[in-house]
Amino acid sequence: MHDKKRLWHTVSGVVAVVLVAIFLIGGGCVLSEIRDLRQEVGRLKNDLNNQISNLDSNLGRQIGDINRRMDEDNSLFSDVKTAMDYRDGQMRFTVSATPKTLTEGDTLTLVLGDSSAMLESKDGSVFSCSVPFPLAEEVDPVLVLTSGGIRRQETLDTVYPKSLLSLQCRSDWESHKEGTLKVYIDSSDNFTVSDLMGGDFALDVKDEGGKTVSTLPLRLKNDNVSVYATADLSEILAVPGSYQIYLTGKLGGLSYDCTGPLASFDSDATNGNTGIMSGDNLLEPIFK
Repeated sequence: MHDKKRLWHTVSGVVAVVLVAIFLIGGGCVLSEIRDLRQEVGRLKNDLNNQISNLDSNLGRQIGDINRRMDEDNSLFSDVKTAMDYRDGQMRFTVSATPKTLTEGDTLTLVLGDSSAMLESKDGSVFSCSVPFPLAEEVDPVLVLTSGGIRRQETLDTVYPKSLLSLQCRSDWESHKEGTLKVYIDSSDNFTVSDLMGGDFALDVKDEGGKTVSTLPLRLKNDNVSVYATADLSEILAVPGSYQIYLTGKLGGLSYDCTGPLASFDSDATNGNTGIMSGDNLLEPIFK
């Protein structure tokens, strides 16, 4: 009798172990399937987001194309070209335009702020003119077509003289000689290396209160791409304090200032040099 009970308990235990094993295996399979399902949902979600992004991009391009074609259809001109140039202290704006329709007696005028000029044609189809205009932050050129006493006008893309005349500059502290700063000014479409060599540039050293403590004129050299100069600031920076260094200059009849400090230097009486900074900046013309 006792043997039967022991056998029964043994069989029951084995069955319980088998059932638990089956449950665990089944549960593991279910968890694995859930994990795979989640990964698949994630992949499908990413694919859907990519498709939506591509659709938005394509739709944006199509809308841009439609707007451009509408502008071209509504334009008074089949072709317009513009250019700006600065020489001898004067900014000039050049435009050439081809009207879609033009009858005898029609006139075409360029308006730039308070200035205006008639466009002339040598072949009867392309009209052009080149006029000086005052320096300004931005200018909206307007072409006015007068036909039979009726004036129609079209505003061209805004032009930015200050951006055109700005110069890229940068600085580097010399590693082998503390307090020595090397300054570079890059040539541009409007200012060649030769033009830059004819300019007058200087470094303004300002204290933490913004007061100019020293101005050092720069003696320029060039490498056919940029002009550069080396300035010894060691005596100035030997006095403990925080300093910011700005590049200023005169070029082509214009005065120039940096949009921010070109370099900085911090020192104290105990620890000496505690931090230096150099980098890139923009040298912008000052329009009065």
